[in-house]
Amino acid sequence: MRAVEALGQLKTRLMSPYAWIAVATFSGMSILLTGFVEHLVPGQSLYAQAMATVGKLVGAIGYGFFSPLPWQWSGDDREHCGYLRGILQSVVFSIALFSFTMCLDLLLAPHFAPDRHSAMFLQIPPLSYLLQIPLMSVVGLFILRGELRDRERLKAQEELSQAQWILLREQMSPHVLFNTLNALAELARRDPEATERALLDLSDLMEQILHFSGKSQVSLARERKFLAQYLSIHSLRFGDRLQVEWDWDPALHALTLPPVLIQPLVENAIKHGIGRSPTGGRLRIGLHPRPGGIRIDVANTGVPPGPQREGATGLGNLRERLRLAYGGRACFRLEREGEWTHAILDLPEEPWT
Repeated sequence: MRAVEALGQLKTRLMSPYAWIAVATFSGMSILLTGFVEHLVPGQSLYAQAMATVGKLVGAIGYGFFSPLPWQWSGDDREHCGYLRGILQSVVFSIALFSFTMCLDLLLAPHFAPDRHSAMFLQIPPLSYLLQIPLMSVVGLFILRGELRDRERLKAQEELSQAQWILLREQMSPHVLFNTLNALAELARRDPEATERALLDLSDLMEQILHFSGKSQVSLARERKFLAQYLSIHSLRFGDRLQVEWDWDPALHALTLPPVLIQPLVENAIKHGIGRSPTGGRLRIGLHPRPGGIRIDVANTGVPPGPQREGATGLGNLRERLRLAYGGRACFRLEREGEWTHAILDLPEEPWT
């Protein structure tokens, strides 16, 4: 790992609340223990007690945050250096840290303890420093190995989520095609000419699906174009029984969302609401801003929704894709208001993927 990357890892470590809790706990226990022991020794000055406290804090911070740095700096693309280089770098780092503490003591002692003949840290036996140097090297290596295991685990989880995401995304293509072909089969028995036009629309629809392949996000403008092509096929199938209204804010077109995210809501509204009504119904697709994100509202009249079937692909796929793309930041719900059934998506402005 190069110096810039190692400093970036240090920044991450410094921003971790768990690391600060561990450092605070270790230094607090050490200060309390040594304070109790030094209290039994008469003549301990206030300055000596303060410097002992500073020494414990510096040591705890050095162990908790800086000790992995000598092991991380390999000078190349490796995540850590070899053992020989790591030990040598740790020794140099430990000596530099303890030298800093002693220099601090030397600078402060004449001002706060002028009656002392030497700084407090110069009175500590050299054996104590000799024990601290290998200990800091070992602690740094253990911390680094723990961080590497955590990063590998997170990377594996991300790769698994990405694989699930790709599987769910690719699952939508045959699902959309299957349901659209079923609609065309019904249309072909009634209106062969309309079926021909619908096949051309289906060709455009599949071109859009191919465009979405390999993409984790598309613009809302592209998503609307896809929905319009999808609805053109169903408009030929239903005729006057399907009335489509757009309540769509074009100012949001530049925002992105996972592809084919709204289509399952539209399909569900047509198949289970409008399509089951002898007189058809109205479909209204809304897009509006809300605090911190956007709201998508697909509303339809017709037959009220029943319980979701086991194994239903559309909405089940939608919920899983929302979980992978947004975590707990996205909300999907079905509401009934008068003659209207609302499928509402509340999304943050940007997904994670």
